This record gives sequence, structure tokens and C-alpha cells, in this order.
Amino acid sequence: MILQIVSMEVWMRYNKFGSGWEISALSFGTGRLPTQGFNTYALDEIASARLIDEAIDRGINYFDTAYIYNLGMCENFLGRTITGVKRQKVRIATKMPVSIIESRKNMDAVLNKQLKRLNTDHIDFYLFHSLNRVSWEHLKKLQPIEWAEKAKADGKIGEIGFSFHDEFTVFQDIISYYDRWGLCYIQFNYLDENSQAGIRGLELAHELGVPVIVMEPLKGGQLAKIPTESVQNIWNEFSGDKDHVDLALQWIWDHKQVSSLMSGISRQSDLEQNLTAANFAVPDSLTASERDVINRVKNELNKLSIIPCTKCNYCLPCPNGVYISGIFQFYNELILHNNIEKKNLEYQFFPDELRANNCLSCGKCEMVCPQGIKIMKWLKVIHNSLS
Repeated sequence: MILQIVSMEVWMRYNKFGSGWEISALSFGTGRLPTQGFNTYALDEIASARLIDEAIDRGINYFDTAYIYNLGMCENFLGRTITGVKRQKVRIATKMPVSIIESRKNMDAVLNKQLKRLNTDHIDFYLFHSLNRVSWEHLKKLQPIEWAEKAKADGKIGEIGFSFHDEFTVFQDIISYYDRWGLCYIQFNYLDENSQAGIRGLELAHELGVPVIVMEPLKGGQLAKIPTESVQNIWNEFSGDKDHVDLALQWIWDHKQVSSLMSGISRQSDLEQNLTAANFAVPDSLTASERDVINRVKNELNKLSIIPCTKCNYCLPCPNGVYISGIFQFYNELILHNNIEKKNLEYQFFPDELRANNCLSCGKCEMVCPQGIKIMKWLKVIHNSLS
């Protein structure tokens, strides 16, 4: 890891990433940029641009987006925002929406559309989005590597990668399929150490020389709050100098196999907190007491019945308007903070048209959920429980 002075007041740590480039220890995920209101995809472009400018000034040099973010508006926004000198300072990654690709012709059309949206003739890192067992089997039939290598030879894309949400054996199959993957994204945090690709996937990627960028470091914000009295008591007993967010992020950076931690940033306070934590982004630096408190918290949280939703919003928009991720977040917080007795009153604040009972059981949400959540079942459980 390399420490660089960005300015007299700012410094950032960087890691070698492929050949000839170093990635900031903290990367910027644009899937959670501030929007103009409740349950809307329209970006608050003034606030979002301010966050991006600040991030670049503070040394973040990797920005991730995707074809589907904000119904395509996110790519357009980045294409207008990261230009000129700013564009020279950073690398941009975007992703192919595998779930809607039906042919090689589709792949060409989507990539050309993304190039236009991003206002560029070259995308630095191009990933196949949210691969799992089903989408990977579908994608393989279209010979994606042959297609991507041609796009790379044509100068349209740089490194080829994938983001992943499934179990380790599927990850093993994908990463072993191609010997020149330039990067991969995995979901990794102290609750998911042995879930999805997990620690075994992280170690395998490192062994094969594939750089890893970690997604969902706070599990969609679940680890950003101190839930339940029992967990609060554990943190109160901890005498270290890091708070629970710093420690959750440092737990990830403590793994030498991690090239960068990608945070979905929505507010200035999120950015500041992440940048402060990045000051401690040093592998193998956690103390015995820090490891102990994380393990105790993890064991306590695993006792709770939490829906594994990270509020990525891939399930939205629902064809019938149900605010799926918002309902799941609300329900999880009731459980995590032991406020289930307030359920009836607070659930009434959801507008009628967004509530769980509007689910038509069409199943479209479950087809795209990276976490494999039985969404239709949970919506019924929640509505029956909270009404």
C-alpha cells in the first residue's frame, strides 16, 4: 500500500491495481447518489456533483456506475460531470446489464449507448453486472469473453471484469473460466465473511492475480447503526479509538487481498466518515481487542432474523409501485433496534400505494435481487405483521 499526499491537508492510500496504475483504497459507488425525493430515481444533481468533486479533490480515483442505475440517468450524469481535468484524474467503471441481454447485437447496442451516455469513446473498466448461477449460464451462451476482447481490441473498453452475487462454487466457476479477468467485485463485510463469494472467494481471486473491489462494506447501511441493547452494550465495553463504522470498514481493509473498498455515498457526512476511516486502511493492523469486539457483535447480529436486503434498489421500480427496499429497511430497523412495539403506528406513514399489500406476485423483483431474497413471501409476512 502506498501513501500519497493529495494536498497539504489531504492524503490517500493507494494500492497497485493491474499494471501501471494505483487505485485509491476507497472507491466511490454512484448507485446511492442523492435523489430529489422519496422513492424517486431523479438525481439531485447539485448535491451529487458536489460529492463527486469533493471525492476527487480528496484523492478518490475510481468511480463505479452501471447501465441500470437511476434508470440510466446516473451514467448520463457522470458523463456531464466528470470531464476535462477531472476525467484525467480518475478511472470510470460501468457494467453491462446481463439480465436484459438476449444477443450479441444487444451487447453491442448497450455498450455503444453507455459510451454515449458517459460522453467518452473509452470505458476504463467494464464489468458483467451481478453474475449468479442463472445469469452466468445465460451469458456464457453468448460468448461474452470473445465479445469483450473484441470491444477491448477496438479501444472501447479497458479491463474486463464482473460483479458477483451467489455462492462460492459459482464464483469459482466464473473466475476460473477466463485467465485474464482484470478485476472483480464481491460483497464482503464482517457479517458476510462466509456468505456469497466470502473469504474463500477473496483468497481465490488473490491467488489467481485478479484484483478485488469490495461491495456492500456496511451491508447496505445495516452496520452503520448500533442496533439492540445487547449490541450497544458490546460497543460500550470496547475501549478502542475507532467507532463501529470505522471498525467495520477497517475489518475489510485489514485483508491484504482487498484492492479497494467501494462505498455507496449519499451524503457529505458519509463521504467524510469514509475518508476518515480510509486513513487507517492498512492490512493486518486490527488489534486483538478490535477483532474480539467484531466477533462478538457478529455473533449477536446473527441471532436476529434480519432480511438480507442491502437497499441496492435493483428490485425497483415495482410494476405495481411497492417500495420494496424501503419496506425491508423499515422492518429490519424495527428488529435491529428492538422497536417492534411501534410497528403499527410507524407503518402507517407509508403511503397506501407503496405498501406491501400491493404486491401482485409477478416475481420480477426476485429475478433481479442480488441477495436471492424471497421478496414476495417477505412482503406478505411484513404486511401481516405490521398491519
